[in-house]
Amino acid sequence: MSKTRQWVAALMLGAVSMVASAAEIYTSDLLQSAEYRPLWQQATTGVKLPKWVRSGNGVSTPLEAAKGGAYRTGSLCKPHDCANHFVQLLIDDKGKQIWGVLIDLPESDAARETPSKFARYTWLGKPDKAHQATLMQQVQANPNWK
Repeated sequence: MSKTRQWVAALMLGAVSMVASAAEIYTSDLLQSAEYRPLWQQATTGVKLPKWVRSGNGVSTPLEAAKGGAYRTGSLCKPHDCANHFVQLLIDDKGKQIWGVLIDLPESDAARETPSKFARYTWLGKPDKAHQATLMQQVQANPNWK
């Protein structure tokens, strides 16, 4: 392959990767969007929550497919305190629903070492047992969750 063709191929690959990364939707952006904001407000109504959760404004991850593509999942955490306060979300685009679990951990070495023993869970959006299990599978997929 000539140098010009290699350069063109590299340029095209770079453009494709830029488009792909630009297409990523972050959890906080989705929650604050005009389409999903009302769904998030509905999921958090009647639950005492910190402002960063209620507003959907925190440090977040890109959304990923879950359960064979039937749902999208993502997380949101408290700015400057992600290890102790975070939300795992499950989004049903077809049914227009959002479920989540807010996980709060106390400030302690023991809680950081084995968070599952110290976590306090607040369910959002009234998930049924199957949705709770899916949310917890996402949480437990984190290598730091023990």
